[in-house]
Amino acid sequence: MQLQPEEEWREDALLLELGTQLLAGEQRAFPPEPAEAVAAARAWLKRQRAELARRICPNEDVQKLVRGDRRSELAAAIADLIAALCKGLPVFTVARLLVIYGIETLCAEQWQPEG
Repeated sequence: MQLQPEEEWREDALLLELGTQLLAGEQRAFPPEPAEAVAAARAWLKRQRAELARRICPNEDVQKLVRGDRRSELAAAIADLIAALCKGLPVFTVARLLVIYGIETLCAEQWQPEG
């Protein structure tokens, strides 16, 4: 599934793409329904949340990019950090979803000021 340029930052299109890839390995007579694919994507992101945070949050470049308004650069930096976790999945799709959902939210615990 190839996203069109206008869909590259649309949450629904990104979830559909990720979920379709997640379900692609299953033996099916028909492709998954969009709702099933979106649910699979959300479930995968939820299961991987702690590991995604472990790989992303300590990175100083990510912390700097979050402070700016350069979401494409932020997504590229995140994609590099999570590529190994996303084998066989569209890594830039996952990275864009994480940017949409907020890296600040994902990393809130690690980025808490000590005191």
